[in-house]
Amino acid sequence: MKRQILLRRVERRDSGAVVCHSATAGGFTLIEIMAVVVIIAIFATIAVMNIDSLLPTYELRQTARRVGNIIQRAKSYARHQARDMAIMYDFENNVCWIVPAEAEFDQLEPRKYALETYRLPEGMKFDKIVFADDSSAETDIRSVRVTSGGLLIPHYIHIESGGERRYTVMVRMMAGTVEYSGGYVRPECDYALGE
Repeated sequence: MKRQILLRRVERRDSGAVVCHSATAGGFTLIEIMAVVVIIAIFATIAVMNIDSLLPTYELRQTARRVGNIIQRAKSYARHQARDMAIMYDFENNVCWIVPAEAEFDQLEPRKYALETYRLPEGMKFDKIVFADDSSAETDIRSVRVTSGGLLIPHYIHIESGGERRYTVMVRMMAGTVEYSGGYVRPECDYALGE
């Protein structure tokens, strides 16, 4: 068997004490490592609890942005194909899709003409859609026409998650931009008047 030789350095302090240092000595004690693990576990628990409370809000915001993307894509299809399109909102099935405008009136089966479809995730639903003339819809299938130039009627789409959280997708009048806001946003006066 080989013997391990430990190198020792002897140091004499002013107090007269002799201290030996071993070259192999060093590291952390078991108690120090356990204390660090406990601290990391506490921080991880706090982080997970905060993430769990933010997750539904994040999913709702992501859903609103996907609905906004459908609106932008419909404008793009209309401009690219130089023909009117329609965005259909199905309140019963929580689905929206883009169809050519002539398919908009086939209320029995408009989905067969769909260029793109987006189904809201489980637990989310279309709550209401409010138009510039202050009319609104909460049931059945409602369509919004997009002209071949990419213009569409301004409207607000309210998306709800579990009856507690809401997010609003706003299609503005002047620029036709799509904006997002947490909560239930009512149309502003100038928006409702179309100015």
